[in-house]
Amino acid sequence: MHVAPSARLRWVPAEGYVMGLASCVEWMSIRNFDDVIAARIDVHAGMTMAEWTVAAGIDAMIEMGAVRGPTVRLGLAADLDSHAVTAELRMPWNRPVAIRIAGRARLTAGADVRAGLCSDPVSIDCALRMKISPVTHLLIDVRSVFPLGLCTTLTLAFAVPW
Repeated sequence: MHVAPSARLRWVPAEGYVMGLASCVEWMSIRNFDDVIAARIDVHAGMTMAEWTVAAGIDAMIEMGAVRGPTVRLGLAADLDSHAVTAELRMPWNRPVAIRIAGRARLTAGADVRAGLCSDPVSIDCALRMKISPVTHLLIDVRSVFPLGLCTTLTLAFAVPW
């Protein structure tokens, strides 16, 4: 089980550009492992051109609790009317470089389904994201991480416009 309340600040310096900060406090309980409580701050920046988005970010730039080390992400996404596809290169501090491919399909104006495949750790995930209000989202995620097994995540995110 993974519970992760988070908050995001987004800043749009000019049309087509976005920058932001995200903070998260998470509790993870995985069978046969000690429970983990951690807090982290992530940064990201992106540029959108028509349906294409190029983005970069650093996850866990500042971290307390379970220290995994920062992960640099570089991504490219194509956003079509009701679908999106993302390819991401992840460069963790203490693990091999990984590739993640994900897709998203909008069910309604306030809900979408997401699925992804990551090369390290080898994992498959499927999630349902629901918009509760313009600034509040609920994410229910089921992930299979090999060889650990299934992990469920419940995330309540608050996106604060800046």
